Amino acid sequence: MNRNLLLVSIFFSLWFFILTIFLIYIQIYKYDYFYKKSLHIEKVKIIPKRGIIYDRNGNILAGSYEEYTGKVAIDTKNYTYEKKNLEDIKNILNLPEKILKKAIKLEKGYFVLKKDAKIEQLKELETLKIPGLIIEKGYKRVYPYEELTSHIVGWVDWENNGISGLEYFFNNHLKGKEGEKLVLRDRIRYSYDLGEEITPAVPGKDINLTIDTEIQYMAKRSLENLKRNISYEWGAITVINPKNGEILAHSIDPPFSYEKKGLWQDEHLASSCYEPGSIIKPFFADTALRLNLIKPMEQFDCSKGFLEISGVKIRDHHKFEILNFSETLYFSSNVGCMLWSQKIPDKEFYKTIEAYGFLRKTGIEIPSEVRGNFNNQKTQLSKAYITLGQSISVTSAQILRAYSALINGGYLVKPHFSLNKNYKEKLPFKPEFEKLKPILFQTIIKGTGIKAHIPFISMGGKTGTAQLSEGGRYIQGYYISSFVCWFPLDEPRYLVLVVVKKPRPLYYGGDVAAPVARNLSFYLFLKGQESESI
Repeated sequence: MNRNLLLVSIFFSLWFFILTIFLIYIQIYKYDYFYKKSLHIEKVKIIPKRGIIYDRNGNILAGSYEEYTGKVAIDTKNYTYEKKNLEDIKNILNLPEKILKKAIKLEKGYFVLKKDAKIEQLKELETLKIPGLIIEKGYKRVYPYEELTSHIVGWVDWENNGISGLEYFFNNHLKGKEGEKLVLRDRIRYSYDLGEEITPAVPGKDINLTIDTEIQYMAKRSLENLKRNISYEWGAITVINPKNGEILAHSIDPPFSYEKKGLWQDEHLASSCYEPGSIIKPFFADTALRLNLIKPMEQFDCSKGFLEISGVKIRDHHKFEILNFSETLYFSSNVGCMLWSQKIPDKEFYKTIEAYGFLRKTGIEIPSEVRGNFNNQKTQLSKAYITLGQSISVTSAQILRAYSALINGGYLVKPHFSLNKNYKEKLPFKPEFEKLKPILFQTIIKGTGIKAHIPFISMGGKTGTAQLSEGGRYIQGYYISSFVCWFPLDEPRYLVLVVVKKPRPLYYGGDVAAPVARNLSFYLFLKGQESESI
């Protein structure tokens, strides 16, 4: 029994000894042979330099520059190295002696000396100009204005492909055309550029945006000022040219988070809807005036403070007495507006919603744009709620498009970020803006928008306060507050929209959103005066 055990032990000991000798032979004496056998040539793509994104004044919002990747290698196939050069490389990279000796032993192939060299080391190595020394570079995308424009511009992934915002929307235009080159690759996937281009890369094309970075910054500051007295879930402010739809600024708070750059984040312009509240009332007022169903001085009894429709009491935000048509708008009386909207035939009422584009996308350069929707029951109760901007959901882009058409002579412009991409669609009717203009001017002078009033600026506007709806239910005590304005009154150059979700403790659009619009409008006026004087 002991003899058998001894034989088994001798056998396994001998087997282990032979295996050890074989491994030593393979790893040491045959290393170079098998290493060379593992090398092979591959075709790989050349990533082109991505196009630059500029604002309307030539400021760079997104650009690419060539940078070091940190990888350093030497070519042992085509070059020999002087002792001094090897010493310099070793000292700069702080390499052990054995690394260089191992590298030089390879007569065919290449060897990676370091994968994470520091920029200072790489720059110093470049000054030596040693033939066969490989210092790898690639393109890095940078955003000089960071969170100021990140929700508009977006980001790219590690391969320089756009993953959000305009980087994604214009990816094919910006990314250019990939090229091909030959590289030598070993068994653990290290690669060495052989310097043989098969197809050169074509750089991406630049784009110019409508955004004015100065206005963008002031919009951000205007929102930040709101935080001093009002808390909110989010706020957004947008400025467009109502004549052509160019978006001059769109700022949000809180800004996009870089840590969530691969996840969906709401830019609060076109990828989500909200109930707009009273800022929608002027479109139905326009219909009533255009069809001669109402006179500006026609009176309505609002003294009850509510209107009962189909057994439901809809209350006013304040109790009024007798108001004329104009006053129902600039005081934003719910009861008054519901009374005159009842005179609008259902067909014309719902045609208004369709004609102003509230049920279709604007075509803005936001991939996740959604369309508006409304309570399609078409009852007198739903009609009343829609008149007040409830039971209908819209995007800010749709509001901006609709107001542009109201004040520019009847043209639906497409809100857009790309310069010189203007688009207009004529309304099936001409708005009664001349009749509405003095009414919405009074909104700023003595109505609900008085906190936006600037004495030397002729401005029109409308406030909005909508009870917040989530999951099909209205949430008590939470609102969407908004304010829209334009100036100059007769020849509008700027259209400003402010939207704030869940403001506290104040929540009326005139108290929350109007002061924000005032601050920015004051700056826009001064900017306009300065450009005219030049």
